[in-house]
Amino acid sequence: MGMILFLLFFTHQILSATQPRPKPPTAKSGAKIHFLIPALNEVQVIGATIENLRSTVPDARVVVIDDASDDGTDRVVRAHAAKDPLVTLLRRELPEARQNKGKAMNWAVRQLLARSPSESAGHNLEGELSDHVFVVLDADGRVGEDFAPQ
Repeated sequence: MGMILFLLFFTHQILSATQPRPKPPTAKSGAKIHFLIPALNEVQVIGATIENLRSTVPDARVVVIDDASDDGTDRVVRAHAAKDPLVTLLRRELPEARQNKGKAMNWAVRQLLARSPSESAGHNLEGELSDHVFVVLDADGRVGEDFAPQ
């Protein structure tokens, strides 16, 4: 009896693995995407992350929350922001900084909500927040071409 159950289970697993996976639905337009990237001493990776996001999701806003880095992370982000209005640096300073990622993220969202539409470079947060998607991404994170349509 045990062998029959094992064979049934094994057959089910093989058949499941060979079935084509359904593709997630995609859309040509939709919500405004805001990437929130908490960063502390991420100078080695933050530039590549910003470039990945701006090339794969060109309409998205990229907000880097620098939590008082001392390695030049803020300089890299400022250089990108100088060339691209959809890249924003929010920098926390000591003694408020470096308390924890949650506090940094909550602070950043408060900063963004308090900004006027002219400060928000095309993605203001006025109106329905249901039209906005906030994605928290690590400083060394990457997304693929299919991220935004999904």
